[in-house]
Amino acid sequence: MGNDPVTAYWRWLLTLPVIHQWPHEDFHKRDAARTQTKAVFPHVVTLERSEEELSYLEQWCWAEFGPKHSICGDQSCWYEPQDCNSTFTQLPDSNSMLNHFHMGEWTTVWALKTTYNDGFCDFCFKLPEQAVYFKFTFDFID
Repeated sequence: MGNDPVTAYWRWLLTLPVIHQWPHEDFHKRDAARTQTKAVFPHVVTLERSEEELSYLEQWCWAEFGPKHSICGDQSCWYEPQDCNSTFTQLPDSNSMLNHFHMGEWTTVWALKTTYNDGFCDFCFKLPEQAVYFKFTFDFID
């Protein structure tokens, strides 16, 4: 993880006065979530963008790769149980379409906030081709 931009940013933050640093516990909690996600979705593209840009990129991934692997609370979700087969699971504690879980081929993890509306986000994919396609489509070349 020597070239991880989130870790590099965190190390830089630690050089600043304490008042400008994000909480240490928050970073470690998020880092643990990133590690768990990367075990299932090993092909990762880490971006530093605004929430608006990240939202657009998530919508693009939904259109290209199908539903995001996550709990979906979107009332306008167009995935119906009969259409999704294994990609849709009704949550046991829910009797409405509002809360359900999509088992997708990709997901995101919010890694670290850098400013009020910006931060690092990991776009995690199961297949290497998905990560490469994502990077080349948006010209995110390392």
